[in-house]
Amino acid sequence: NILLSYFLYMDKVYFAAYAVLLGLGFVLISVLDNMGIERDGMIAVCAICAGILSVITIGIINRLLFEGMAELGASCYWSTKQCVATHLVLAGGINLVILLVMSFYLGFHWQISVMHVVLYILTPFLTSSSVALGILSTETGRKTHYSLVVCIIFLSVVYAVICSIPIVFMVASLWIWGIAFMVDIFWLAIQLIRLFKQM
Repeated sequence: NILLSYFLYMDKVYFAAYAVLLGLGFVLISVLDNMGIERDGMIAVCAICAGILSVITIGIINRLLFEGMAELGASCYWSTKQCVATHLVLAGGINLVILLVMSFYLGFHWQISVMHVVLYILTPFLTSSSVALGILSTETGRKTHYSLVVCIIFLSVVYAVICSIPIVFMVASLWIWGIAFMVDIFWLAIQLIRLFKQM
């Protein structure tokens, strides 16, 4: 009941901002589609948006939990680790549904294998999540509020450069995406283990 009360009365500003950003993302995709953007360009935009979404999600969890959940964990049977894990699972599930919807849209609209699109979108999402968690696992990263903003800008530029390579979305490059995806999962697991060990 204590944890439920905390969720009900926590600051909803971050959730509202998150919802607005999601809406703007879908509006952007719709506008670009109506402008006649090519397939590779749309995939690149969605990949960059996926990366931004992951960093923003980690940032929201950091503000809501790491800055105030320790007191809650000390005052009830729910530990801080359990609270953080619950938020990560819920946020990850919501983001996964959003990215899958995006992948199915791109796949059916441009007649691309959905599995290919999932790789193109989830890979930068996992990379950004790992980088953001790595930043927040350091004391400087947690105290410096603009660190995640710099992370978003830097990774967006990196993704834009990678997506501009002509062969990056060809079938012949899928094995590279597959390896990157597996490495990202392993890297993310390491970052999560480091995070929970510090709590």
